[in-house]
Amino acid sequence: MSDIFEKVIKNMGPLGAHIKEAHGYFTFPKLEGEIGPRMVFNGKEKLNWSLNNYLGLANHPEVRKVDAEAAAQYGMAYPMGARMMSGNSNPHEQLERELAAFVGKEDSILLNFGNSKSIFFLHPIIITLFLFCKTLKSLAFNNSCLHS
Repeated sequence: MSDIFEKVIKNMGPLGAHIKEAHGYFTFPKLEGEIGPRMVFNGKEKLNWSLNNYLGLANHPEVRKVDAEAAAQYGMAYPMGARMMSGNSNPHEQLERELAAFVGKEDSILLNFGNSKSIFFLHPIIITLFLFCKTLKSLAFNNSCLHS
């Protein structure tokens, strides 16, 4: 029985089939250097558009220290992914309380996954727009009935 790494090396999937021609470009791009907006790719400095380092704090000494402490305390995979899928935690709730206090609000909600943010914010907006358009349509219909 082979392990998962052997399976991946043997079958790299549809993109992996072209790894020799692509020199790793499309399959497993290798970025070198410190995490930042510019990194070395294939020996040349390039703009890196794939970071989750929006505030530029990934290499800040305090952030790295706290990151290492959290990894030592909780492990590297605590929790993984969206809370709806992998569960809630005390640190999630603590961060929500701290964020609410920081902005002077009663409460806050941490949406740590792109899809959850979209659903949480866009759904009410779309429903509101739908009802608004439906109301306008109804008013226009009623208005045309009055004037005919």
